[in-house]
This record gives sequence, C-alpha cells and structure tokens, in this order.
Amino acid sequence: MRPRYLGDSYDIVKQSLLRWLRTCGTWKAHPMFTEDVTPEEVTAFSRLLGVPLLSSEVLEAATNREAYFASARSVPFPFSHLRLGFLPKHWCPYFSTYHTPPLR
Repeated sequence: MRPRYLGDSYDIVKQSLLRWLRTCGTWKAHPMFTEDVTPEEVTAFSRLLGVPLLSSEVLEAATNREAYFASARSVPFPFSHLRLGFLPKHWCPYFSTYHTPPLR
C-alpha cells in the first residue's frame, strides 16, 4: 500500500470486500505498506477500510515475512493483500484456501 494512492480503485475494492465479509466476523487489516507512512496516513487508511490496522511496518524484499506477519497470528480474521500476503486458514464459509506465495 502506498499512501500517495490512498483511495484508489484497489482501496475501494478492499473496502467493499471487508464490508461484505463483516458477516463472517470482526476483521483487522495488515496493510503491507511499501514505504514509510506517517501516523496520519495510517489513520486515514484504517478509516477508509473501516477496520483497525495490525501494523504500520514497511514491507521490503528482505523483510522476514514470518516476523512481519506475527501480529496477524492471534487475530481470527486478518485481511491482507490477497496475492502478496496470506489467506488465513479459517477465513469464512465462503473461502477455504490457505496460500502464502513468495514475495517477488
């Protein structure tokens, strides 16, 4: 997520998906920021998505993904970038895939 693109069509899709998935439980998002963000940008993104954020850490190519996503382990319904992030094992009745692709 890049703050300069806040509110773009990708963010609107994420917002819509999170609204639709509310029936499955309480969600929190792991935004996978790709550049430094200010506290104001973190707050703005959280408000746009309508859910709390789990992290404001920057994801880089050399980042240890295991440690980076540690904050999402205790959350029943974490949400992240579907291609670059992860899908939790117990998402929702509508989804049953567990997938952790490599960061490119």
